[in-house]
Amino acid sequence: MMKLNPLLRAMLEDMQSYPTRDNVLPKYQIALQEINLIINKIRQCEGLSCANDYFDQLLEVQTALSVLVYKEKIDEYSSINRFVSDFDRADDARERAYLFDKITKEQLKY
Repeated sequence: MMKLNPLLRAMLEDMQSYPTRDNVLPKYQIALQEINLIINKIRQCEGLSCANDYFDQLLEVQTALSVLVYKEKIDEYSSINRFVSDFDRADDARERAYLFDKITKEQLKY
């Protein structure tokens, strides 16, 4: 299992520890860049089994961001909101297959 980038994990933890707009909003753009890097790695996979570790990483990011969007109401970034919503069920095998298909067809971008 591939682990989430330690710098991204530290940033997400910091965002959750200090959930203020001044702390979180500037970091959303960095989170989106990291999300898109992981999505690009999925795009390079031959099949879903290759992509599962990347989906696990995205699920970890989604879990952290969902707390900020839904609980803390820091929801000014539509791309973050869409990502949180799109990957809400990324732990489900059928949902992963659906997302994999959308990603490989480049129908899912943030």
